[in-house]
Amino acid sequence: MKERGCLSLMLGSPRIRGKQDMKTVFEHKPDFTFREFAVEKTVTIPARKLEEMLRHPMCNHEAIVENVGVMGVDGDGVYHCLLVTGEGRADGLLVESEGSGSARYASYVPEATALRYPTLSKLNRELAEVVDAIIAEGTGQTTEGNWTVTFSELEDMTGLCVEGKPFLQETLGDMLCSRPEVADLAIEDGQFDVAYHLDFCPNCQRETAHDGLFGVERQAWQGCQEEMKSDSQANVPAGTPGMFPSM
Repeated sequence: MKERGCLSLMLGSPRIRGKQDMKTVFEHKPDFTFREFAVEKTVTIPARKLEEMLRHPMCNHEAIVENVGVMGVDGDGVYHCLLVTGEGRADGLLVESEGSGSARYASYVPEATALRYPTLSKLNRELAEVVDAIIAEGTGQTTEGNWTVTFSELEDMTGLCVEGKPFLQETLGDMLCSRPEVADLAIEDGQFDVAYHLDFCPNCQRETAHDGLFGVERQAWQGCQEEMKSDSQANVPAGTPGMFPSM
């Protein structure tokens, strides 16, 4: 892991953090009583019908009526449920109808694929831990706002191998860019090259407002000043009296 120069000069394409339209259900004075459940069957219905089910869960719905037999609560208190998803939608509804055609017991599921494919949920947790590790390392160590992690260093640090796996690299890149700490990112030359917002980097020396230019721009300005000074001194004819401050 090491720092690099100004990341705005890198060749890799920057990522753009997009806004996420996330929705969930907020209960007034909630009482979270967790129950063990099992998904006995998954049905996918048109998105419009899922929306109707979410808006009017206590009405009879065809998808529930047709699958009453797969739902119920066994002697151990396990809820055997129907998972209803919508075409083109990531969310769904977990239903135990208690023998009726309506969603008498139901739980909204923002990411229904996590229930259908438990391995995705596990992978998501593992990748989230890797992203946390990268950001903790970078923000904690950088003194300029930039930090690089090579693929081999990442494997040593987290156990995750991304070498030769572009899908994993891109996924981690997208996850990093969704974090508020990350200002810019490039994946190139076998490493993640990350620029962080300085507010999240305790070891960064912050410029004050009256200092003017920052980083590379400030260094370039100082270089120009030195060059102008050298040129002006070189152009002074020999024997020209110098100017001294008045006493």
